[in-house]
Amino acid sequence: MAASGSFPRRAPGNCLERSLAAYRILCRAGASPTLVVGFRHSAVQAVEGHVWVVVDGRALAERPDSVATYQPALAFGPDGRQRSSDGSARLPTGIRFA
Repeated sequence: MAASGSFPRRAPGNCLERSLAAYRILCRAGASPTLVVGFRHSAVQAVEGHVWVVVDGRALAERPDSVATYQPALAFGPDGRQRSSDGSARLPTGIRFA
């Protein structure tokens, strides 16, 4: 973000903001990122969501063991189109997409 001149004045406050910023910058740079939305069951909350960016098969700025606890539900390619996924069959109970 800093190299592109798009670095925010403050760090983005949540995973959605951080991931959207990184995804947008990587798309402009000609990379081929995938924006992923996933869910998991949690002891604290019934269901938790998380958003992250994948490039070349690796999640950026994420620990692999942490991201592995989420079930991907949605994924968007570098063109902004939703990529097909069988993730909906693995969503936590109570999560459905129309």
